[in-house]
Amino acid sequence: MDSVNSSSSTMFGETFIKLSGNNVQGCIGCGGCFKSKDKKCVFKNDIVNECIKKMIETDGIILGSPVYFADISANMKALLERIGMVSKANDNLFKYKAGSAVITVRRGGAIHAFDTLNYFLHSTQMYSVGGTYWNMVYGNWVFNIHQSKVKVSSSLFAL
Repeated sequence: MDSVNSSSSTMFGETFIKLSGNNVQGCIGCGGCFKSKDKKCVFKNDIVNECIKKMIETDGIILGSPVYFADISANMKALLERIGMVSKANDNLFKYKAGSAVITVRRGGAIHAFDTLNYFLHSTQMYSVGGTYWNMVYGNWVFNIHQSKVKVSSSLFAL
């Protein structure tokens, strides 16, 4: 699958899952995951179940999202809704895992988006890993973010 790119470093194995370019639908509250209890969402037409599988297998999870309009992206919101429900339906799948949030933003909405990701970490009973500074990067364009003097990676490798 093109959206999953696995690589490894000397200390950590890592998997990067890119949601952009994928159509992720939000949770409809059907309760199918509470009936099946198979650690999957009943909707199988997108990458959500693959994300759940990868998240179950790992010790630490970094959630990242751009801020397009005052909050996390629609795909990230849809993913969090569905994996959150599947987690609750299966005795809190991500309980005691380490998690961290990072966002990129052009203007406003940084704190709100950061809070949204952190609320997910807390509601799924994950340990929130902090950094030495806010886990957000500002820039008008992608190249501005790459030139940023704030090194996002300092908080990402804390896991």
